[in-house]
Amino acid sequence: MSDCISGSDANFNTCQQHFFSLSEDALGTGVATLFDKLEALQAPWISDYPPNMVAKDVAGGLPFPKTGNSPAPVLTTRPVGTVDTGQRCIHVVNFRDKAASGKAKSKGESGCEIWLKVGDSPPATMKEAHFPGLDIATPDTAHYEMEDAGKTACYLLRWVNTRGEPGPWPETLATTIAR
Repeated sequence: MSDCISGSDANFNTCQQHFFSLSEDALGTGVATLFDKLEALQAPWISDYPPNMVAKDVAGGLPFPKTGNSPAPVLTTRPVGTVDTGQRCIHVVNFRDKAASGKAKSKGESGCEIWLKVGDSPPATMKEAHFPGLDIATPDTAHYEMEDAGKTACYLLRWVNTRGEPGPWPETLATTIAR
């Protein structure tokens, strides 16, 4: 008989029917019983398949998708920020991960909290700063009124993971609002 795996569906079905008729003759049983036996033989393999595949893929260095949710990692790195003050009453705050190159975020990080205090000195406590928002991408642009020109804007940045847990604080960024 020709190769029944390749070719059309009709050829495959004909080959399949021929196989079952030969199997019935050889085993002396009906097709339904044959399927029951086949399923009984497959059951242990099916239950062992995922762990075997994980072990094989890990040994081969291949990534294997995890099942279910895994906890977000605790963030240990700090964002490094710079402030561009080249425009009047506008600050462009750029940030990146201290441990990464370019604009890459930490693993498990959803964004960067940017806290701000405008005044004459850096905040002594976090109660003095306000939280304008969470940025998911750099840069962040802050617009100020003319009455704020000449004052100091202090930025405090920290990463937040995908579960809303914040990372450590870096140094405060302080810069003057241009007139």
